[in-house]
Amino acid sequence: MRQLRKQLGFSVRRLSMLFILAAVAVIPAGAQKHADRHGVKAPDAVQQAFEQNFAGVSEETWHKMASGNWYADFSRDSLNAKAEFTADGQWVATRTAVSGAQLPDTVNSAIQQKYPGATISQATWIQRADVAPYYQIALQQGGMEKDILANDKGTITE
Repeated sequence: MRQLRKQLGFSVRRLSMLFILAAVAVIPAGAQKHADRHGVKAPDAVQQAFEQNFAGVSEETWHKMASGNWYADFSRDSLNAKAEFTADGQWVATRTAVSGAQLPDTVNSAIQQKYPGATISQATWIQRADVAPYYQIALQQGGMEKDILANDKGTITE
């Protein structure tokens, strides 16, 4: 065992120190994440952009991402959604959870044709600033899960 540790170039003491350092690094990040989930206020530019894009939504919860972007969790028309913005208020994307029944008929037909017997376990309508809107769909088929993307026309990408 000692020879193996010597070959690998680390000792139990060094490995223990790495675990301690990793734990110290994770604890503050977890504490910040916890604080974000309890009502951090987004910058004014982000809040204003949200209000312009999502008028009438009054109970959003803000979170700061590791990338520096901000996103708001909110409900609109009884659907749960997330809207992402850059720190200067540029809209990046909106992700809205939908059920299989809320997918367009073209998408459901394409899924039935390409994946007979598959069931939809989760679906998200994604609108982004840089590409055409699409659906991200998790399918269950034969005990396996498969993620696909589909547009309104029913074109599927794996």
